[in-house]
Amino acid sequence: MATQSQVTASEVATLSEPCLMLLADITAPEEPSRRKRGHQAAVDDNYRVCFDAPLLLQTRDRLLCQFSISSMVRNGIQILQIEDKTVLINNTSMKIYYSPQMSVPQEHSDEEYVPVPDSTVFSIGPVGELPVAKYNTIPCWDLVSDNSHSTGEPPPLQKYMLLSLCHNAAAGSPDCWSLPAIVRLEYPRQSVAVPLELCAGNDLCTKALVLTYQEHFGVTYITLTEDPSPRVIIRNRCTVSLLLKENIKETPKFEVYCRKIPAECSVHHEMYHQVSSFPDCKTRDSLPGIYLKVLSCEESAVEWSDLIDINNQGTQVVFLTGYGYVYVDVIQHCGAIIITLAPEGRAGPVLTSLNRTQCQRIVFKSFITQLSVGIYDDVTNYKASSELMRLTMDNVFLHLTPVASYLRQPCQEMQTDLTCGIPVFYSLEVYCGDLQIDNQLYSKSNFHFPVLVCQEERIEFTRWPKAGSLFMSIKELEEYKETSFFKLFVTFSLEQDVCDLNELSFDLRPSRLYVEDTFVYYVKTLFDTYLPDNKTLESQVKFIGSKFPAILPDQVRQHATALVSPVKLRKLTVQPVNLLVSIHASLKLYIASDHTPLSFSMFERGPIFTTARQLIHALAMHYAAGALFRAGALSAASDTAFLGVAERSFYSCGNIAIRQSLAEGDWPE
Repeated sequence: MATQSQVTASEVATLSEPCLMLLADITAPEEPSRRKRGHQAAVDDNYRVCFDAPLLLQTRDRLLCQFSISSMVRNGIQILQIEDKTVLINNTSMKIYYSPQMSVPQEHSDEEYVPVPDSTVFSIGPVGELPVAKYNTIPCWDLVSDNSHSTGEPPPLQKYMLLSLCHNAAAGSPDCWSLPAIVRLEYPRQSVAVPLELCAGNDLCTKALVLTYQEHFGVTYITLTEDPSPRVIIRNRCTVSLLLKENIKETPKFEVYCRKIPAECSVHHEMYHQVSSFPDCKTRDSLPGIYLKVLSCEESAVEWSDLIDINNQGTQVVFLTGYGYVYVDVIQHCGAIIITLAPEGRAGPVLTSLNRTQCQRIVFKSFITQLSVGIYDDVTNYKASSELMRLTMDNVFLHLTPVASYLRQPCQEMQTDLTCGIPVFYSLEVYCGDLQIDNQLYSKSNFHFPVLVCQEERIEFTRWPKAGSLFMSIKELEEYKETSFFKLFVTFSLEQDVCDLNELSFDLRPSRLYVEDTFVYYVKTLFDTYLPDNKTLESQVKFIGSKFPAILPDQVRQHATALVSPVKLRKLTVQPVNLLVSIHASLKLYIASDHTPLSFSMFERGPIFTTARQLIHALAMHYAAGALFRAGALSAASDTAFLGVAERSFYSCGNIAIRQSLAEGDWPE
């Protein structure tokens, strides 16, 4: 048995009858009519089943062990493998204490912010010297709910996990433990605010850890990693502790507790809406409002404040019963929403210093008359390389400038609360007068199309700056921008040598696209030669924290990495696209479609906090739907096939998965 139970022998733990009966049923199955209902489950060849085994203890409440039992046949011998169902991986440099619990969802009052029952506490060590994450199996779950008085069908149990970084966590103090984190497949990523050992002054008294959940062949994998993208940071500058409650309009799918904010401290937080909606990629998304009130020890009820809107930046004033007026300031920083709570006496110096400090910035402009990039084949004929494709861009204009008022910046007092410095925001504009991708093998082979991509109607711009001149009049520059073939607008922040995209917008004039399956297949066969070796590629990837242990399945490691580092954008916009598509297919059945018009509506999302797979899925569905409804059967078939590749290739690993899947032949034929 893979587990190493930490229950002492003096507690006389005994496995209950159902576990033994299940094992007996696997080895010698009985007739269905002779089985006791709910105590047995047959396991077929090469199949897995999960089983719960209660532990009956003399000194504690019930504990529940969970196992994954698999059956396989090798060389005519049936092999039964029993292993722990849940594996916990610590991918941080800190020792983490955790309390796994199972309970029945219950109604809680507004005063209750964290329940800490007398339950079993385990710990998992930090990353060692070899930067490889530590992993343990979860021995058992505490059944902390009392269902003895319930009537009728017993309600379903839900799994939760409490986390702590305090050495005295086993003492049971509520201030040492995080809010319960739901452990369920529907919620693959959560940002858990875990209390730290020491908290004083303006320092953050929590550490944001990402808890990821995955299931693979009957085994559950839970990873804990330092969160590089905390969702919400709350700074309490009041001299009293506060409670925060979310305005959840729908019925929550799991228990949601109020967040305690200690006096003059900063804490991390993640809204219920953010947990439950991940990794959705909606057109427009907004967060629900919040309520505040003073955490009072008196019996008299304290009223909640008025609703506070946290979607827009700015300052609001609310009245807290028993304390007075509090200024609530909302800003955005490093992809997180930062809420500052300050009383009247401290609101002046805190809020008025939030404006950006002016300092010298660099403005960059570049005019490129012509830019050409070629892709060559050095494999087919080692004596002489041949050019496959050539990208040519004419009249390219680059403009990089700092953005002085893009986002409000934190004040000097607030900088000590954050794990990163103040970012510098830039706006990058890219204009291209003309673009064309040529098939350089057209004259050497029997391909049909000499061009792959070009604009539908070329517009000549004669007033382009001559060599040695970087100046154009404002009127001429605006005329050039208006007639450019494509326009790219990017707003990004530069912080400690790390570049984060904030907004991205793309605009393309009517274009022509030529697709020939023989050329696509030929390029696809050479595609893997352009990719580095997998080991070299993995060594160049920057992991958050340490590397996951090699004992984990590859799929689990890849998905965990993608969940920890999601795609973050405040706004993504692709303007409407009009294409004339020509497709020639001749591998199996010759089909030709020349100059088929396709028109796609605007694609707009934001704010985005999702995986690469989900974003690509949204893009593929948007443009596949446009092709299906506007172009007939041929375009429908081609775009549907494309969609199948997108589903398999972009499953959460981004560009690496795209290139690897193409190199491995994951392409429709």
